[in-house]
Parts: sequence; C-alpha cells; structure tokens
Amino acid sequence: MGPQNRKHRKDLEKIASSPEKFGFPVKNIISVSIEENLFHKGKLRAQPDIIILERKGENKLVHIIEYKSNGNGELLQRAQKQLQNAVAWFGRYRPDIDLEDIYTYIISGSDQKYKGLFN
Repeated sequence: MGPQNRKHRKDLEKIASSPEKFGFPVKNIISVSIEENLFHKGKLRAQPDIIILERKGENKLVHIIEYKSNGNGELLQRAQKQLQNAVAWFGRYRPDIDLEDIYTYIISGSDQKYKGLFN
C-alpha cells in the first residue's frame, strides 16, 4: 500500500470512528464497514468507502459515504457512480432495507468544513 493509499485509509478510519464529527446523523449504529466489496453474480459492482448500518425503530438505515481527499470534477463523478452502484446493490440484495432509507454522501477533503478534521 502506497503513501497515498495509507493516507486515504487513515482518513476513512477517522470518518468511520466518529461519523458525528462529520455531520452524519447516526445514533444506533449496528455496523460500520470500510471499503466493503459488493458483488453481483461474482462481479464487483461497488466498493463504497464507508457503509454505516443504523437501526431506527423497526427500520434499518444505510449511510453510504464516498471520500475524496481532493474534490475535483472527475473524482466526484466517479464517487457519484460508486454511490449509485452501491444503492442499486442494496436495493437488490437487502430487501430488509427500504430504498428511501438509503442515504448517500460525498466528503471532499478540500471542503473547508472538513479540512481540520483530517489533520
């Protein structure tokens, strides 16, 4: 793993360990996954950076997060596609989760509101 990948992984761990610091409204966390592989018929369909599964009453909520240390246009488009693929995967393979209970986010390390959180 190169230095850039180590930094990315370290930043993901910061987000996953304290999602509330990044503004995510999660309370009753069931699980947190970092870079989980989501497969369809043996083919990798998505690998979102972070998946937070939360319980809210009888429902389960899913928060899917993509993190880009530098938020330029091409990277943000790729992140959006990754999120779309992950939502489609959850819609197909997790009937216990309603589509309206799946939330997606993109965090850009160059966004001023997050900048101090990655030091």
